[in-house]
Amino acid sequence: MKVVHTEGLKSICGETLRLIEETDYMNRQTPHNCSVIGPTGSDFANVAKRSIPFCEFDFFDFDYHPANFIKAYQLLKHIRPDVVHTHNSKDAWVFGVAARVLGIPIVRGRHITLPFKKSRFANFVYTRLADAFTVNCEAIRKLLLDANLARPDQIFITPPGINFERFNVNKIERNFLKKELGLSHDSFMIGTACILRDWKGVDTLIKAFLKVYKDTGEKRFYLAIAGKGSEEKKLMELAKPCSGRIFFLGFRDDIERVIGGMDLFILASKRSEATSQTIPQAMALKVPVIGTEAGGIPDIIKHKKTGWLVSVDDVEGLAKKIIEVYRLEKGEIDFITGNAFKFITGEFTVEKTVSRYIDAYNMVIGKGNKRRT
Repeated sequence: MKVVHTEGLKSICGETLRLIEETDYMNRQTPHNCSVIGPTGSDFANVAKRSIPFCEFDFFDFDYHPANFIKAYQLLKHIRPDVVHTHNSKDAWVFGVAARVLGIPIVRGRHITLPFKKSRFANFVYTRLADAFTVNCEAIRKLLLDANLARPDQIFITPPGINFERFNVNKIERNFLKKELGLSHDSFMIGTACILRDWKGVDTLIKAFLKVYKDTGEKRFYLAIAGKGSEEKKLMELAKPCSGRIFFLGFRDDIERVIGGMDLFILASKRSEATSQTIPQAMALKVPVIGTEAGGIPDIIKHKKTGWLVSVDDVEGLAKKIIEVYRLEKGEIDFITGNAFKFITGEFTVEKTVSRYIDAYNMVIGKGNKRRT
């Protein structure tokens, strides 16, 4: 089977990083052939080309530019894939139309929990340019069903799988990040890793950290933020009152060492979050996790069982939870991280995710063959 993923995002983020990981796994561990089409000259393209077959595509900024559709048609006609798997609005329109004209079955990936628009035109990409759907979590599945855009048998839940060779709890150097930042081994490193956009709630995390430090005066507290994005300068300005204790690490290729060096991982998303890639990664490394009740995060974090949940954009609530977790006994922390590790290693594997992709592909190929006859 020849599969082509298409992706309109230019940045390196959870969605694009997992696509690289899953494509690499499919090519190495299955008999199928998988490649990715993405924006020319993007950060995504530069990173992806290091490890997977990647074809650069020069998207016009205007999604519906006729040249987009013509070039996509010509490219797919040349590649002749058995399945096209789209992932973002821009590529779903462009390559969805091209694939439909060529009679190639389409799987549509949905990675965010934003409600669907009521416009028939906006939803055409779901109702007419998709034969099946892969979704990150149950919350997205429910949104599709409630909007009457898909049948239950068309939806495959595919959470981000973890590469346990890379995120190996037995190989992580716990003091790596503290050594890099010149901190003592007994400091308490709070951290996050995400694209720096407003909806990721990094501003909420910084405000909560400032409150924690002000209220407790605890000299052991530090905050590390890994990732890049449009909000970076704004967040750095917000962090100035405690700049000596808040570190901006930028994009990291060694994210497993960064997350593994944290004492507490926090994802303070405000909206549109699916299941997140970094929460399962932290759990795989037995780092305790706090998350918000946004999107699909509660699918992973079961409060006081696999981590802790707080309300969205609740600075005071997050600050209190940080102090609460900090003051827990080691045995209590170990109980939570042990539960989380067991859950993640059983459910969030690249093998399981890719096998669900293949189930979706097999289903639509059957439909595609019928459509062509």
